Amino acid sequence: MIMTSNHYLSLLEEEARELSDILHLTANENILSDFAAKALNSNFSFRYHLGRIENFNTDNITFSKGNIYRGIGLVNKLEEISSKILNKRLGGVATEFRPLSGVYAMMCTILSATDVGDYILTIDPEKGGHFATQNIIEKTGRKSIKVPLKRETLAIDYDFILEIKDKYTIKMFYIDDSLACQPVDFSLLRQLLGEETILVYDASHPFGLIFAQEFMKPIYEGCDIIQANTHKTFPGPQKGIIHFSNSQLGNLVKDEVGKSLVSSQHTHHTIALHLAIIEMDEFSEDYVKKIIENTRYLYNLLTDKGFSILEPKNKKELITNQLYIRIPNFFDAEKIAKVFYANNISINIRRIFDENFLRIGLQEVTRLGFCTIEMDIISDIISNIIHDQNLESITKSIKRLNLQSRKILYSYDK
Repeated sequence: MIMTSNHYLSLLEEEARELSDILHLTANENILSDFAAKALNSNFSFRYHLGRIENFNTDNITFSKGNIYRGIGLVNKLEEISSKILNKRLGGVATEFRPLSGVYAMMCTILSATDVGDYILTIDPEKGGHFATQNIIEKTGRKSIKVPLKRETLAIDYDFILEIKDKYTIKMFYIDDSLACQPVDFSLLRQLLGEETILVYDASHPFGLIFAQEFMKPIYEGCDIIQANTHKTFPGPQKGIIHFSNSQLGNLVKDEVGKSLVSSQHTHHTIALHLAIIEMDEFSEDYVKKIIENTRYLYNLLTDKGFSILEPKNKKELITNQLYIRIPNFFDAEKIAKVFYANNISINIRRIFDENFLRIGLQEVTRLGFCTIEMDIISDIISNIIHDQNLESITKSIKRLNLQSRKILYSYDK
């Protein structure tokens, strides 16, 4: 069969329709407002904007190593506004907006602020760290030391750091805690590791919470760099940012990013990110409070049904968007996942601490207006699928959520 252009367009439309029919409960995605998405389907998507804002003159022309470029004035104007918002909300002095994703931001920071042979601490991926961090460190000639999260507290094992800190000269602690259940004690880390170790907090999961002044304030508490992708609890495009506590570190990383790590920053995504930052400066507090409220409510529903949730033993009230629901070892985790997928429900299964967990996030459905009524429905769906009961009721339950008629809240959309 010869495919025509109409066939390809039909495939795109069909896949888009299928995605809109799915109940998205993954912890690593969010939905972009029409306001922020305006730049994505525009000619910004195939235009370059090169260089740092500091190197542009008033005519939007930049000079770099003998080269002369014309920039896009709107990008610089929006960056000025976004930078002020982030400085106010995060507490630092500068932000790098050019990384294309969270992992890309990770690479930019590690390659710019460390050298071959340096020791870098990172969270053990089997205990909550990101799967890519250790590989990036070692593939680029650095040396990785894995720090566990303690199962009892779900916090960094500070005793482990105390044991190894004098054995190595540690250049950086890249804190990639994807559980984000517990605040990091940055003052204790500074005492243990000294002033020369660069403390980097990867806030990809809780970035929206931190932006809204919930959870913790890393820069104020002694962290050198906050970085994140921008599409989880922060409802922006798929992009990465790096925020600096001081200009010396900011200039070091920004210079290296421009020299060797980013050419095109994907102008349309950058503009969408700036618009999302401006939008969330107005709406983030109410949005994040509702995320936390929904998560706590669903937690109570599930524990009342007998489910075990991954949490600290000395638990406090949850400040998170995600729940890790334990799947007993004698249950078939792959089979459970397939039942969710067959019913148009997007989740993921994660193995951590040698156990399987159903991992869900409520940041996207909260932006679509889900409240306690919808949490009741979701808890019943989860219970029925895991216990393999009343599966015929799930389609009806999904219809009750009215996914097709939902509007994006906490936005400038009308």
